[in-house]
Amino acid sequence: METKSARAWAMLQLLLRLSAHTASLVSPAAPGSAPDPAPDPAVVSSLVGADVLLPCPCPALSRPSVPHVQWCLDSAGPVLEQRGQQRWTAQELSERAELPQAGRGDCSLRLRDLQVSDGGQYQSFLISEAKRGLFLCSVKLLVFDHSSVQFRRRGEDLILDLHTAHATSLAFQGSNSSEWRPLWWRGGTASPRVLKEPLKEQLRLTSVSDSDQGVYKVLDQNGLTVSSTRLSLDQDEATAVRFTHPDRLLLRAAAVRSSCCTLLLLLLLLFILTSSRLVL
Repeated sequence: METKSARAWAMLQLLLRLSAHTASLVSPAAPGSAPDPAPDPAVVSSLVGADVLLPCPCPALSRPSVPHVQWCLDSAGPVLEQRGQQRWTAQELSERAELPQAGRGDCSLRLRDLQVSDGGQYQSFLISEAKRGLFLCSVKLLVFDHSSVQFRRRGEDLILDLHTAHATSLAFQGSNSSEWRPLWWRGGTASPRVLKEPLKEQLRLTSVSDSDQGVYKVLDQNGLTVSSTRLSLDQDEATAVRFTHPDRLLLRAAAVRSSCCTLLLLLLLLFILTSSRLVL
């Protein structure tokens, strides 16, 4: 009995320590307290083709001057460097990256027309006159492709959004097939039934039939998925299960926020079960 009691007491102490640690992760630091030497990066998530802002405050400079800011991506090295009106961006972010508030106490990075390859962990630095970098912040960017289910009747047209001007091809996998068949690429087409809308980033598959049921994938120039669309014919749309990436984004964000709480609840359940055995 003493051994079980000691074990239960140790479990309670561990639970209390974890609870305190979790609170410290979500509670703001007290004024004047020492900063965390290794803070967790902020997490930002979005969809292909959208615009996003990677938040980053810029400290006040000792003397008035134009900040010299550098952003780096772990997998690619420096991707943007800006000082006043002078700006350099890596080729993969050409004309898509900027610091809209630089010089106003804000070094946030804005990325336009997001691509899957833009995902990763970003770090920003303030470059001094001695060419030394002062670490500012770290942001983890998650970029998700679009997913949807579309329901059509035989003879109707299927509209597929490309979502970005960087989308270059469309592939199709039939419901009863394991092979992917190219249907369209930018500047050409493999199927006369696939038409590019002249004023929109959309494709139109004309007069769908049973053989058109399956999954349609829009791909970018790197072969990465921009969107996945499942086509179903003559099904009850009201009772069908739908899924979209905005829903999945909310679920994933909730999962990230609740990861510590989940561990805490599991330990609490274990403690309650152990305590009930002691009572019995």
